[in-house]
Amino acid sequence: MGIGVTKVQEIKNGSIIIGCRDEIEREKLRAAAKEELKEKYKVEVPRVGLPKIKIVGVDTDEAEMNDNEILKALCNQNNLETGGEGHEQKVIYKYINKMNGKMNIILQVNNKNFEEIILTGRLNLGYRRYKVEEYVSIVQCFNCWGYGHMASRCKKNGNCRKCGEEHKEKECKETEPICINCTNRMNKYNITDTNIKHVANDRKCPCYLKIINKEKGKIRYEDI
Repeated sequence: MGIGVTKVQEIKNGSIIIGCRDEIEREKLRAAAKEELKEKYKVEVPRVGLPKIKIVGVDTDEAEMNDNEILKALCNQNNLETGGEGHEQKVIYKYINKMNGKMNIILQVNNKNFEEIILTGRLNLGYRRYKVEEYVSIVQCFNCWGYGHMASRCKKNGNCRKCGEEHKEKECKETEPICINCTNRMNKYNITDTNIKHVANDRKCPCYLKIINKEKGKIRYEDI
């Protein structure tokens, strides 16, 4: 077909994922596959997720609102679009910050609202104005400090957050932090210019930023 295919992967439900170099190649493949396969198989482009935001430190009164009340109040008090077909806005989940006892709310929003919210950095909700930031879900293990799994499922002995060695952080005698993830990446790929002098959960860690950028690539920042 003369189309640049980058990967072919079979997944558990019997579907096949085919990767292409760009959107033009993807549309060529989709059209050719539909023509060739007719009605035998369903051919579709996987949907990517909408942007998500986090409302930080919500107080008791607002925390007691249900999901519909939160969405209605946010749209009314901040002149936000209510969304539409294919652009559903919703509360993903709410959780309590154990450090201050206040609630954080994770919301899915459409692209137009996302841009306006991130630009202002604040949202009115109830009788308060709250800090807002983009939310990208990253799972990091608190046992080995690797990514992609939780401590409850970790099969490793455990590593120090500060230096990466196999001991508790309170037992660490290192004076300078050494990131275990950046150290492993440096050794595996023979990289010599990686900054490793930070703790494993530093939000400026090159490994963390790389994973964040990968996850952002799965988000639809433009309305279609």
